[in-house]
Amino acid sequence: MSRVAALEYAAAGDREKGGVTVNCICPGWTETAIIEPQIAARADAHDGDRAAGIAELLSEKQPSRRMSEPAEIGSLALWLCSPMAHNVTGTATPIDGGWTAQ
Repeated sequence: MSRVAALEYAAAGDREKGGVTVNCICPGWTETAIIEPQIAARADAHDGDRAAGIAELLSEKQPSRRMSEPAEIGSLALWLCSPMAHNVTGTATPIDGGWTAQ
């Protein structure tokens, strides 16, 4: 659906002001309150070592074994909204520590 919309609006806008673009941001594990119980449980299994708990939690899916922070996801969204990204449309951009590269 996003690719169809990207094509439908691709000619809108201009280089100086920016275009109408449609893109998908595909985050991997992002450090938010909703996953805090999982992090705490894994950290407890590692004598309270939060970094080791996170690495274990992510080891099955995310090769970097590091979480993103919400601000990192937001920074990509801001850039995609800037005039500099006027020709970036129809993309799916992973921020997933290598998950989709596997």
